[in-house]
Amino acid sequence: MMNLVYQEPDSKHCVLACLATLMNMPMEAVKDDALHLGINYDEGITYWDELRLLQFWGWQNNVVIVSPLTNHLIFGRTYLATVPSLNHVGGMHRIIVKCLPVAGDPGVLFLIHDPNRVGKRYGVDVLVPTWSELMEFVGVFIFPEEVL
Repeated sequence: MMNLVYQEPDSKHCVLACLATLMNMPMEAVKDDALHLGINYDEGITYWDELRLLQFWGWQNNVVIVSPLTNHLIFGRTYLATVPSLNHVGGMHRIIVKCLPVAGDPGVLFLIHDPNRVGKRYGVDVLVPTWSELMEFVGVFIFPEEVL
């Protein structure tokens, strides 16, 4: 069973919390590894920082970047999605989305883990009802079936 990790209130550590959840690691271990790689997570985590951390953990060959241009959807897979922040105007946020087919329906069910415990949350206050709406977000990483 996956341990869901949440960011601290008033922090900008949503990326670290999502990575900790996906890797089934404690938040402090993710922070330690980031610091080991010279990543100052209090200044923000970049796309390249995420890739460096994933590579450090041995996931470099398992990450496929999905974009609106490719629009590949794989049911049963888990995505690390960048979405507009619901709590900071103009800000961005990371969430985890698992994509499941709906039995007898051409639709898709999204299971969402939003690492934010305070304020508005995806999957609680705002739903992600369609794949096309998910793909309008900045981008996602896709993880193997066994995650979540």
